[in-house]
Amino acid sequence: KIRQRCANKPPCVFPGTSDPQVKSRTGFPNERSMFSYIIVVCNGDVDLIQKRCSSLTWYEEWFLFFEMTWGRSMLRHEDFE
Repeated sequence: KIRQRCANKPPCVFPGTSDPQVKSRTGFPNERSMFSYIIVVCNGDVDLIQKRCSSLTWYEEWFLFFEMTWGRSMLRHEDFE
């Protein structure tokens, strides 16, 4: 069986994610609020916002950070599937 590396797969989340999904996964009411928070935390530094530490995109890394920090992961039935 040939396995595909995660880095070669398309992003799981990307800008334009629906507001209900942003709310359920990150706790922010919508994507605009999440971006506003990111901009404030990074003091408007675009390079810092887009800095990556893994094979994930910068948006996926922020999304994962919020999910893990605020315990929003694995709260819904579809997350377990």
